[in-house]
Amino acid sequence: MNVRTTFALDEETSRTIKELAVAWGVSQAEAVRRAVRLVKEREQTLAPKTPLAVLKELRAQPIRSRTETIALVRQLRTERRAEDAAREDKLSRKKAR
Repeated sequence: MNVRTTFALDEETSRTIKELAVAWGVSQAEAVRRAVRLVKEREQTLAPKTPLAVLKELRAQPIRSRTETIALVRQLRTERRAEDAAREDKLSRKKAR
């Protein structure tokens, strides 16, 4: 069911809606619906989560096996050492100048 609504928009917003409608190949009404939906989804992902919600998300994730954990730790250590070496090299070149 559609609800007809009237809004007073500034020229820039009106122009933006028309541009989006053309770019998306839809009506202006559909462009507004899509834009509102996109903003709502973005707001929901950016909304602060309660500690309980974060804990539930973490618990829902699959648990790594011991082998996977060891491999991940090795990979992270290797990356960290490479970054440390690059940083040391950069500092030594700066000091040499």
